[in-house]
Amino acid sequence: MQMKEMLEYQKLDSKIKKIENEIRNSEDRKNASKMQDYLRDSQAKLVKLEEQSEKLVKLQKKSCGNIQRICSKA
Repeated sequence: MQMKEMLEYQKLDSKIKKIENEIRNSEDRKNASKMQDYLRDSQAKLVKLEEQSEKLVKLQKKSCGNIQRICSKA
């Protein structure tokens, strides 16, 4: 009886592996993976742009302060 159950288990396991491979290699899965990579890349770029924006705002405020000091001396 155990041998029969073992063979049945192996058959089911083989079917599961086949389905997993089909899913892994499907176009939808590949597209989803590409989209996840694109999203991660976009998020990283957004963080970098936000950092650059903050630096530019600080620089603008500093420049405005410098201009006001120069104008007040004139």
